[in-house]
Amino acid sequence: TVDIILQADDENSVFSPVVWNDDSGYHMIYAIQQGEQSVIAISSSTDGQTWNDGSIILEPLEEWESLAIVPSSIEMTDDGYVLLYSGTDGRTWNIGRATSSDGELWERDIEPFFELGKAGSWDDSSVREGFIIIDEDISHLWYSGFDGETWRIGYAYQDTAGTWVRNDNLQYSLPEFGLFHTDGAQRPIVWQENDQTPIRLGICCFMKGK
Repeated sequence: TVDIILQADDENSVFSPVVWNDDSGYHMIYAIQQGEQSVIAISSSTDGQTWNDGSIILEPLEEWESLAIVPSSIEMTDDGYVLLYSGTDGRTWNIGRATSSDGELWERDIEPFFELGKAGSWDDSSVREGFIIIDEDISHLWYSGFDGETWRIGYAYQDTAGTWVRNDNLQYSLPEFGLFHTDGAQRPIVWQENDQTPIRLGICCFMKGK
């Protein structure tokens, strides 16, 4: 059986957990659906099974994220934590960023951290669910992109000047790759066991209408 470890009240729901652990225990950042809007909250646990009630750390604020914000990944750095989240105004999704030195108090960027691709590209309608790895001051980003019909997984990196460079040769779920379902792929999760092993990519595939 699967136990429920965290739930909201009868009027709200919780989803999209992002979990990490440190010397103080386990921490979870997640979304709470409150009516038509969603907010981001944090909870902690000593054993990963029993969690405290948690508290809201981010609410929709800017116009581009006015309807919903949903956490997608967290990266620990020498300065603290970098949280990527998806934000939408009900029409378009963009990727936002918030930073924290202690995991409790968060400061967000006013503008999207990563925006839509150029008109006519495979990610010109929405981008969301960013997964970031920061390696020697270079930010590597895997994300979900949407062209109005199909979600795909893409990759970009941020150069030393702070400019995002997209690699349009690395977009997954197209039929010629034969790796993922052609109806779409979303929510990339990337990990590497150590410097000597390959980088691994996990994704969520789906069928239209399912």
